[in-house]
Amino acid sequence: MTSNLDERLIRDGMDTQNLTDIQYAIIGGILASPEKAGSAIAKLPLEIFSDESAHELFEAISRLHFADRPIDRVTVRQEVGQEYAPVLEYCAEMAAADLDYYGDLLLEFDMLWHVKILARQIIEARSMDAVRPMVDALNSRLCSRQSVKPVNAMELIKRYLQRKADKTPPPEYITFGIAALDDALSVRPGDVVVIGGYASAGKTLLALQFAVHMAKKYDVGFFSLETNEDKLGERIISRYAEIDFRAIKRGTESREDIDRAVRLGIEIGDYKGSLEFTHATGLSVRDIQSITLARKYQVIFVDYLQIVNAPVRDMRERVTEISMALHTLAQTHNVAVVELAQLARPEKTKGKAAPPDMWSFKESGQIENDADVAMLLYPSDLNDNQSPRELKVSKNKDGAKVRLTLDFDGAHQMLTPAPRSVADQVNAAFAASAKAKKGRSASQDLEQVSMVAVTAPDLNCPF
Repeated sequence: MTSNLDERLIRDGMDTQNLTDIQYAIIGGILASPEKAGSAIAKLPLEIFSDESAHELFEAISRLHFADRPIDRVTVRQEVGQEYAPVLEYCAEMAAADLDYYGDLLLEFDMLWHVKILARQIIEARSMDAVRPMVDALNSRLCSRQSVKPVNAMELIKRYLQRKADKTPPPEYITFGIAALDDALSVRPGDVVVIGGYASAGKTLLALQFAVHMAKKYDVGFFSLETNEDKLGERIISRYAEIDFRAIKRGTESREDIDRAVRLGIEIGDYKGSLEFTHATGLSVRDIQSITLARKYQVIFVDYLQIVNAPVRDMRERVTEISMALHTLAQTHNVAVVELAQLARPEKTKGKAAPPDMWSFKESGQIENDADVAMLLYPSDLNDNQSPRELKVSKNKDGAKVRLTLDFDGAHQMLTPAPRSVADQVNAAFAASAKAKKGRSASQDLEQVSMVAVTAPDLNCPF
């Protein structure tokens, strides 16, 4: 471990005078604009002020702020003592006009210092077991957001109006390649989508279809903790090159099958985005995050959540921690996260298994809480795993819930929307008509009937 003396030497080896001036400029900026003290205190932890005098002054300002007392040179001097008068004068001369800018500089310097300490420890480590926790700590430092900037509601309205004035196009949503889902969902980078399903219900199959579709436009990373990448590749080939999956497994593909696989490779190679697979057995959320940032993925799939590595032994606590960490990854780095999750076994009522609901997520309700969209995938006949699949969107923060039936084609590793029956189509038409009528006013309904005066000898006159 690096000693305290070594840490001090690393800090002293950096631009110490500039760092001290930044700290004094922040103190001076608060004295010049005491109304900004609260935001500065919320943004900057006390320990970040390494200069002894700046530390004392910032601590005094914090005490005054929380006591709801005035903050100026007189009150601060009373808090710290007359001996700090020269330092206060110097701070006033160095006053920062832009406290946010100087606060970011100080945060960046502090992060750099900690990163150098960790780098030194990694260099001195004698085994990979010793390095791994240091790398986790380093990733945590690099990926954390220490600067939080609240935005006033009025500012949000101004931004909206400016977008309209500039004719900024609406945000682009990530699509899934199934029309019913794309119409209902409004998934953006930074959102979390959960696909819950029973074992062998087809979660991975559906996720692969989504991933291939999204890769047409985005850089997609698929982290598989259960199935190796070659097996996933065979499923994609079966699905999109239309090769019988049994032929792939037995090595009995025809020449035409191989030709279609070649064309599929060329087609995927021409995608605007990319699709990469990582056999992620034993990886933690921190590992997944590191690879995601290094590869610049815009969308990631995690298959599946309950077997991501975490130091917590209790399964419920572990899944809760993993779900929260993936949610933080999505929001902090503006990455869309699609995570697969195992559902608890269906409970039986009067001998009959009930379809899953939001309570079915195994081990932790945190999965449901962290999701912007939650889908449930299960056989329509819970006693027949070859039956069509039901895909139910049970949570959709920004839109309607939908439910659709997917035909399961095991020979070609495919899930496709089942054709709607005539009855379903008629019901949908009536529902659409009723919805349209509900939105019309009474006067609009009356306008559908027109009255025309008819006078003799008009031939159309019945009298």
